[in-house]
Amino acid sequence: LTVENIPIGDWNDEYKTILLGLNEGDLAELKEIINADNRDQAGVDRCNAILKHARTESLAQHFKRLNIPSKEQTQYKFDNAWRIIQAVGSSSVLALAKSLPRLNQEISAGLSARGLVYLYKSDFDQDAKQPRIQVIFADENLMRNPGDFWTDIKTTGGVGQEGGVLFPNGKKPEALIRRIIGMCTQPGDLVLDSFAGSGTTGAVAHKMGRRWIMVELGDHAKTHIVPRLQKVIDGTDKGGVTEATGWKGGGGYRFARLAPSLMEKDAWGNWVIRAEYNPAMLAEAMCKHFNYTYAPSTEHFWMHGHSSETSYIYVTTNSLTGAQLRALSDEVGEHRSLLICCSAYEEAGTSALSNLTIRKIPGAVLDRCEWGKDDYSLKISSLPMMQEEDEDDASPAVKRPGKADTTTGDLFADEAEG
Repeated sequence: LTVENIPIGDWNDEYKTILLGLNEGDLAELKEIINADNRDQAGVDRCNAILKHARTESLAQHFKRLNIPSKEQTQYKFDNAWRIIQAVGSSSVLALAKSLPRLNQEISAGLSARGLVYLYKSDFDQDAKQPRIQVIFADENLMRNPGDFWTDIKTTGGVGQEGGVLFPNGKKPEALIRRIIGMCTQPGDLVLDSFAGSGTTGAVAHKMGRRWIMVELGDHAKTHIVPRLQKVIDGTDKGGVTEATGWKGGGGYRFARLAPSLMEKDAWGNWVIRAEYNPAMLAEAMCKHFNYTYAPSTEHFWMHGHSSETSYIYVTTNSLTGAQLRALSDEVGEHRSLLICCSAYEEAGTSALSNLTIRKIPGAVLDRCEWGKDDYSLKISSLPMMQEEDEDDASPAVKRPGKADTTTGDLFADEAEG
């Protein structure tokens, strides 16, 4: 997991000494040398040259000398954390300091056998067993691991207004979702929310450059999620984690509606095609079941879809006679093939029609169902692939000022776009 550290909140009163005589640039150079990958004695010598001008003063004396009021002192500490220090005990740093010549300055730098640079108090008590000797800076310890109880993220206040949609007692803070997604994903990864609610997960994932899938059965899929995502795409959603992620807008999504079940049982318990499926819906559904591309022809009534340039599918609820099948076979020709899905047909002579494959409805559907499965190992047909993005562009592709891509089949033609 990649855990994002959070501000410590309260000032650590162990940091109670301020360095004077050095400016912010001096200390930035000092810390760069300390944190460099390749540390050497030349770097240590430069550190000591910088530290030669340093002098220390307690914060209490500093505030008194500068007449800084108590109410301003905490903010002053955070603003000057880059030069506020404390000394801590360290047996390894103590051994290092004892092995080096004592310099005529308050703080010195030394290079350990492991190639690490440490700062230490030059005037430490050599007789003490565990003197506070190692010098560390406050600005390097202003953040902490959030742990597993996150009190820094508020669930009240402005959360209800995030995304511009109201969802009482059900909306999660965008900051919470951002932390969770950030811990376990990288830009371009896929995030799934099976109970989308008001669309917080998708909105945050979008702002973070992740791909996402949301599933929602309630009406708020249209009333809440679509308007919220449109604001994210348009760049008009200024709340939540927009500023923290640097989100400016862009990208798109597909909106699909789960079609009603193709099959239902009649009064006698027999499986039949659901009555609300008209011929066009049935043809499209059968194309999906058999992995054909639904593309009805305006020239040939029997071309409802295709799987290749020479392989087609024809769907009808009628019963086909032998004469009709022979006529279809002649029109299809020897260089093409046709899958016929019909309610019934005259079987005599069909074996000679080598360019036809005939399946009965609903048997053709039932044969492709998986019964008694209690897992997710189902046969799923893939959506048409969208154009691949460049690998170095993790954020969704910008599509402006047009609408988001919501391309689906005819079954979904009445659905809203995003």
